[in-house]
Amino acid sequence: MSRLSTPSKRASTDTMNMPSPPEDDKFHEDDKFHVIGYDVINVGDYEDIETKAKTTLISTLDSAEFSAVRDDNAYGNSRGIAVLEDRYQLRQEMATLQAQMAKMQREQEEQRHDIQRLKLSSEGYLKIRIRFLDVFRREVYKDVDNESLISITAGNEAAHHGDVVADAALFTSGQRHDRMILSDIYGVDSGLITELAEADDFETLKVLNTGGTWRANQSKRPVPVDIEAAFSTFVRELGRRKSPSESLVDGKTPLSKAYYAFWKAHKAHKQ
Repeated sequence: MSRLSTPSKRASTDTMNMPSPPEDDKFHEDDKFHVIGYDVINVGDYEDIETKAKTTLISTLDSAEFSAVRDDNAYGNSRGIAVLEDRYQLRQEMATLQAQMAKMQREQEEQRHDIQRLKLSSEGYLKIRIRFLDVFRREVYKDVDNESLISITAGNEAAHHGDVVADAALFTSGQRHDRMILSDIYGVDSGLITELAEADDFETLKVLNTGGTWRANQSKRPVPVDIEAAFSTFVRELGRRKSPSESLVDGKTPLSKAYYAFWKAHKAHKQ
């Protein structure tokens, strides 16, 4: 595309009498300019604001000059160019604020997940501590009521039951490195467990906890064949699922069918 000559090279009869850009500037036919004139005026009681505004805008171009505002071409008086600069500055500040807000939202979401994981991890620990106190009451005070017996039973279960989120945290924090044991108990690695916890996928975590409990206590009671088969199938389908949002309860997908098959087997053997 051919270039246009600069206004400084136009004939002196140019009716616009436009100020010239620098001699080394060349404009393309498709170049775009921000043309802006700005001023502040006083208007008397009987003056026609429309007429005075038009006159003022025309007069602003008498002192107009070419300028580069960021990466854009501009033509206007000094006040107009300043307004254009302020416009870009406000946009930049707004973009910065939006980025900061997005970061804060991500951090809040991460904190929410951390709190949820801590809650899940602490529930079992609290049951164990309550059991500790109630055992003392039973053994030393010889005074135990039905509520204390229930808490002792719950504490026993917590001490011997799986806690997939807390156990995975031991590996993600670097406190343990024998990752095979996590996979042998729960059938999945710490990465997937973290994803499930962050997604608040409590139903899946519950299956992993229950299946892991069966496997972890097999020295006391061998894992029934149907439970092991159902749990292995569930873990396999969990790794194959197409989306984290895939339903566990619709009974249609292989994962959902494995979910129901596991609980059916578990309930059949639970004492």
